[in-house]
Amino acid sequence: MADTTSSFNQATGKTDADEAKRRVKSMMREKQVFEDKAAEYRGNLHSQQTHEQLDLGRKHDAQSSKLDKKLHDAYGANKAKDQEALQALKDKRKTTRPTQEDRDRAEALQRNLDSIKQRETEQRDALKTRQEAERKKLAEQHDKQNKGAERTISAAYQDRQSKGWKPEPVNFQKFENATNEKISFQKPARTVSEGSESSQGTQTTSDSLTSSPQPYLAPKGARTGNLHPPKEKTEGQTVGGKGSGKGNGMGM
Repeated sequence: MADTTSSFNQATGKTDADEAKRRVKSMMREKQVFEDKAAEYRGNLHSQQTHEQLDLGRKHDAQSSKLDKKLHDAYGANKAKDQEALQALKDKRKTTRPTQEDRDRAEALQRNLDSIKQRETEQRDALKTRQEAERKKLAEQHDKQNKGAERTISAAYQDRQSKGWKPEPVNFQKFENATNEKISFQKPARTVSEGSESSQGTQTTSDSLTSSPQPYLAPKGARTGNLHPPKEKTEGQTVGGKGSGKGNGMGM
């Protein structure tokens, strides 16, 4: 009986066994090339997403700095004066019994400082909410891209496998259309500036702070230098200007 494993192929000059080994070796080589290209494909996507995250982070830092300056310009001077005046009243209390006028003035100063703090907190919280929404939106987009990339790689793998891993260039782009997940691996040309959109498809909401609540100060009567209480009697006061003095935060 003839040995079929060593039959000679006149066309290739090799035995069938040699041809089988060559095909297996070629297939393994093509699979490794495919895996290397798939890793590169994933790496490019990860690099793109990292740049988008950094761009968004820089944008948010710029927004926070702008808001800090805006709040300082709006409230800084008055807040410093009120804090200084309130501290002076507290120091005075150590040596002299406070008068009703001192108590009223301390209460007005504290109300004004509390009002400023509330307005600052409101604007900072509003900015944080918008920024968190942008981070969430970007994360969702990246998750969608990652899943789409895996579908693309899987489709390309199945195609090569069905063809017996014949040598050919690895091209994931032609399978992106089939999976409806076309991805462009192009590094952003510039850093995303405040109020702009990401150059890699990251749709971000413009946060130029123009929609933020406008700075609000407590009534003028509560500012330093004009803090005399109104003439109307308030709850807890008796005729003649005497009152309990409770709730001024100074223990007066």
